[in-house]
Amino acid sequence: MFKNLVPTIRFILLPLLLFVVACSGNIKTGEVKILGETATIDMPAIPGSGSHAIVIFSEMHYQPSYKSQEIPRIMPHPEAVPMNGKEIARTSEEYKVLSIPKSYDDNSQIQLGNYLYAENCVFCHGSKLDGNGPYRDYLNIKNSEGKVINKGANPANLLSDKTKNSTDGELYAFISKGSRTGLAQYEQGLDIKSGMLPYDSILSEQERWALVSYLRSIHGE
Repeated sequence: MFKNLVPTIRFILLPLLLFVVACSGNIKTGEVKILGETATIDMPAIPGSGSHAIVIFSEMHYQPSYKSQEIPRIMPHPEAVPMNGKEIARTSEEYKVLSIPKSYDDNSQIQLGNYLYAENCVFCHGSKLDGNGPYRDYLNIKNSEGKVINKGANPANLLSDKTKNSTDGELYAFISKGSRTGLAQYEQGLDIKSGMLPYDSILSEQERWALVSYLRSIHGE
């Protein structure tokens, strides 16, 4: 029985022995490179393994393909205009007088708005647009005494008279800047810290107008 194990033991030990011998010369072949306050360390490699050393640990952050994406790197100019156009800075009064562009006001836009609402808005504002989406359950919780504790502002009821009486431009502004609160913070030069995301960095101008078209179709306008 022991004789049968000898070939197996040799098969296991021989590669291990060769590995130890190869590494015994200098396993810590990593090179430390310091640039300013940044240091990079090449991981241990097997020396003398042909024209290229064998990297034992090849985590992504040690790979050249990842390092090329790290700082310092050239970033776009702060005033560079993205391919889809630069957002125009407007005041609330300038937003108020805007209307749905004719090129965006058709049935296909309403359908797009319906799709975008389901993708981005239904969780908070609900499938009935009344502000009773699943998110409300996270805001209104009951304590041990059964009393409802509100953890934040409830999503807006998009069927309310307040919403219906808003102009197309105002609805567009609320979507773009993250609700009435977000628009007010934006006008004051503050960071937008509304319960709603500012969608001007998420959806295109056409997509935001499509949401306005969809809301107006629900309002019967």
